[in-house]
Amino acid sequence: MVFKKALLQVIIVCYLTVTLSAFLYTMLRVRIPGVPASLHFFSYGMMAPYQGYRTHNEELRAEGMRDDGVWEDID
Repeated sequence: MVFKKALLQVIIVCYLTVTLSAFLYTMLRVRIPGVPASLHFFSYGMMAPYQGYRTHNEELRAEGMRDDGVWEDID
């Protein structure tokens, strides 16, 4: 029972270290030594939504006018 509890705590600490490594790399471009590159960049990829934040939408939008004069979005 003690072994199982210790193993779970080690797994949690490893997960938090990899996540913290990706977070620090995303925000400050700092890497924590000892974290394998494959785990670091996988977790970094999962942080993609937090790599940029904008208050307005800058996506390309295409519109076209229908025959009846109404504008609508083009897929």
